[in-house]
Amino acid sequence: MAKNARTSISCEQRKFEKAIHDAICLDMNIAFGDAKQIDLGLIQDEHYKLVTSTYVDLFEYPHARPTGQDVAKEIELQLTKSGAAKEHAARVADRVEDFHGITPNTTLITRALKELRTDTTAPTYLHEISKNTDPAVYDELLTLCRESTGATVLSEITIEIIAIINSTHSVVSHGGKTLICERVTDHKGEVTYTFSRPEEKKQLYVNLNFSYQQGEQTKKANCHVVWMGSLLRNTYHGVVFDPSGRASNRFLNIWQGFAVKPVSGDDLLDRIMWHLKHIICCGNDEHFRFLLAWMAHLIQKPEEKSGICVALKSDARGTGKSTVSRLLSRLLGQHAITVQDSKHLLGAFNSHLANKLLVTIEEAFWSGSPKDAGKIRTLITESTISIEAKGKDAIEVDSFHRFLMITNNDWVVPQTANERRFFVLEVSDEKANNRDYFKPLNADIEDEQTIGQFLNFLQDYNLSSFDLRKAPRTEATQQQVMESLEPHEEWLSGIIENGEIIDGNQSYDLECGSIVPKGSFFESYTGYCQKLSVPGHRIINEKKLGRYLIGTVNLIDGGRPTINGKRTTCYKVPLLEEMKSAFDKAYEYQ
Repeated sequence: MAKNARTSISCEQRKFEKAIHDAICLDMNIAFGDAKQIDLGLIQDEHYKLVTSTYVDLFEYPHARPTGQDVAKEIELQLTKSGAAKEHAARVADRVEDFHGITPNTTLITRALKELRTDTTAPTYLHEISKNTDPAVYDELLTLCRESTGATVLSEITIEIIAIINSTHSVVSHGGKTLICERVTDHKGEVTYTFSRPEEKKQLYVNLNFSYQQGEQTKKANCHVVWMGSLLRNTYHGVVFDPSGRASNRFLNIWQGFAVKPVSGDDLLDRIMWHLKHIICCGNDEHFRFLLAWMAHLIQKPEEKSGICVALKSDARGTGKSTVSRLLSRLLGQHAITVQDSKHLLGAFNSHLANKLLVTIEEAFWSGSPKDAGKIRTLITESTISIEAKGKDAIEVDSFHRFLMITNNDWVVPQTANERRFFVLEVSDEKANNRDYFKPLNADIEDEQTIGQFLNFLQDYNLSSFDLRKAPRTEATQQQVMESLEPHEEWLSGIIENGEIIDGNQSYDLECGSIVPKGSFFESYTGYCQKLSVPGHRIINEKKLGRYLIGTVNLIDGGRPTINGKRTTCYKVPLLEEMKSAFDKAYEYQ
């Protein structure tokens, strides 16, 4: 029996170790705080321990999460330095870099991190993760209630209770409703705001009753009731997110300002500026200056939406795409957030966006859904946003959100030829996975003096010559236009590229212009859609296809000639070169 129990524990242990190992190799998101809590001494499998310890060592800063490729390269380097044969070091590294296991579910990873973490009750740990957090209101009130006695003076304990609850809570009147707003700060310093009905909060605090002296008697009162009935409680007539600072103090302004202070000078900015120009913008001065203007506009005029989303893409990993996000996140602190899942941006529950100015969207996000495309465009330009937490009432606040997309995918954004919302850049891989390059750059981003100079630089940057509602044309933007084509547009692009229409066994050469049955175009198009399993709602009818062909590549009516013994309605097709020129013009980013 004991042997079986030990075997069970061993299997469970291995499952947890493997989950963390697989998550690292597959580039799944493990938070900085969680990574630093892993107790490597608890990991028994030597390979899993090597991978995990290397990952933890490389994870030097909260916004610089290493990739599986980073871990593989570092393992190979360290094994070689320690005297291992190069072939052995390469094999171990390849085992990490070429890992193709089944993606572990997030619940298992969460359990694994919990089971393999350090003692979170140690004072040093609590001090480390709690130094920036707000007081735990419930716990403080619970202690106060337990320590209260019949000798407690009501007026004194009331003032203390109100001060504790006021530190994170407010009563707000918003949208015709009376709500309690709570500012919640987690161990990473992330700040969110939750809105509850008074009766819901009352249920949470229903047991927080304190004793006090009244004459010769000992009475009891409830902390929540005392606070709600006090003239000293925080009370506001609405909730605003107003970075301009012009909002009346009658409103709860959830804008808290920048996270750093400006520092004069620019002598510490060389590495940051070089990276932004030569890596992010591939040396293009126009793109570099526009990117700086977009960043500076966020700092100088946070209360104005530019309506431009910056999208950074590269085929390679480890190129430093996230540097723009990390720089701005350092400046904005609690007002910046990174999301990896579309539901956190486009889903119903989005309370985490209430106090955010910058939203960074990482990796696989854009699904190609026309519905999602509309939502994305609305978020980029809309002046208000409805904020809703699960099980809570929705409230509407002003939206000053800026959006930054970072991905390795070919298709990044729903770009059209006349779309103005997206500034798409192909990031250089010149310094990809170069630790000697990124280590000092990362140190600059974390350095208070350097990041203070960067804030000062952006505050002084001249915006007068920039139109921040019209993104410059880039090669990457044009690529996104082609990636965003609808099925009938993709089909026509293929027809022009192949130079022929195939309808069953009949082929029509388009090289020199020709007469082609209208039905052959539609049959070719629907066959293409069927082959690619295009959903029915995305397939246009024959009439719309005809209008599209006439308007795009200048097809004209070709009469009703006799083909294969039948009179058939046809199009007169121009020369193939003319069709190609017309198509390119129609889809050239303006």
